[in-house]
Amino acid sequence: MPNLPSEEEAYRLLDSVLFYFGETQHLFDAREASDQLAIVYEDPQGSLQSPSIGFLQALLIFALGRLLRGESDASNSPPGYTLFKYALDLLPCPSELRAHGVAGIEILAIITVYLQNIDRRDDAASYVGVSTPNPVVAKTKLSFTDWSRNSPSYVA
Repeated sequence: MPNLPSEEEAYRLLDSVLFYFGETQHLFDAREASDQLAIVYEDPQGSLQSPSIGFLQALLIFALGRLLRGESDASNSPPGYTLFKYALDLLPCPSELRAHGVAGIEILAIITVYLQNIDRRDDAASYVGVSTPNPVVAKTKLSFTDWSRNSPSYVA
């Protein structure tokens, strides 16, 4: 099990991810992610022992934040890779992810961005392939009028 960052550091990592992706891409709901961090840090040992989907998302946010900030894991791996690998080990099967709706899609989006940024585009594409049917399962539909303006939006 990797060491979790301190609660203060966790919020800094969340801020880093939001700084780089908060305006240009909607990887996850910032408010829900912040609330999830509060839940994780109420009982960090409990979160490690019985991880939830929110805990998995938090781990991925930590990994991506470390990558974006260039914080090494003291190994030859990319920054944040230890947390990323641990999160992948916890990743449920696609049918379980679908049961989590939008949260499952957000997790796959964070995984994809992390992999793209460590130059593993082929691996990233496989996670995009898994996430593509999820909006349909989550009962969302793409507004084609927005698509034509190069700004896809999902309408519930």
